[in-house]
Amino acid sequence: PYYAYTYSQVLYFAADFGAIPAAQNINSIFYNYSGEFLGNFCDHWVVYMGTTTNTEITDWISIGNLTQVYNGDVDLELVSGTGWLQIDLDTPFAYDPAADGNLIIAVDENTPSYTEDEDEFLCDQDTRANVSIQYNSDDTNPLPDSPEPGTLSSYYPNTGFLFGSAAPEDSPTGVTITVDETGDEVVISWDYIGGLYYTVYSDADPYGSFTNEVASGISSGSYAVSPIPSGPIFYHVTADNVV
Repeated sequence: PYYAYTYSQVLYFAADFGAIPAAQNINSIFYNYSGEFLGNFCDHWVVYMGTTTNTEITDWISIGNLTQVYNGDVDLELVSGTGWLQIDLDTPFAYDPAADGNLIIAVDENTPSYTEDEDEFLCDQDTRANVSIQYNSDDTNPLPDSPEPGTLSSYYPNTGFLFGSAAPEDSPTGVTITVDETGDEVVISWDYIGGLYYTVYSDADPYGSFTNEVASGISSGSYAVSPIPSGPIFYHVTADNVV
């Protein structure tokens, strides 16, 4: 934040993400920030994401290989002292570390002002390789499609990621209702998508509001209702866009 303009790219190794369920999007990212200087400084960012098989950064990755996921203001004032700056992406980025390889995030900061030199985004060092490249200037606002020569570094910003399902928040397909062989329970089944959680609702009216929650947080493709309710009961299943 000490410079008026900044453009940077950072490589994140797929192996560092651990086990991520399939069909996931990155919905939000978080940066660890420490600062006390208040005001609308360094607050307009454009963020890009992409994937790569590269295991280190040796030069700028072409902007043509990245996708814009955010364009707007970030409010550093919301971080009191040392904390986490949250950026909710305009366009969630589909990312499967096991299949897509390493992740690249580029940030283009375009506000022509700066904070104090004590204000900073906290970083850690990766001893495996140079994992970032950056350009800073008080006079020149770099263009992501033709940036100035950058400085390589083995440091990367402390970053958090919020993943969510890429599937819509709606009813699942293939819903069936059967009575088990003992006649003691009703089994509601649906087409399960890994990584989603499901909620079952009931109502005595098939056109009702279905506000009676039977069960939630179901991480499989079926749910058994026992004992079997008396009278006609109708069920509705939703797939929650939360992991």
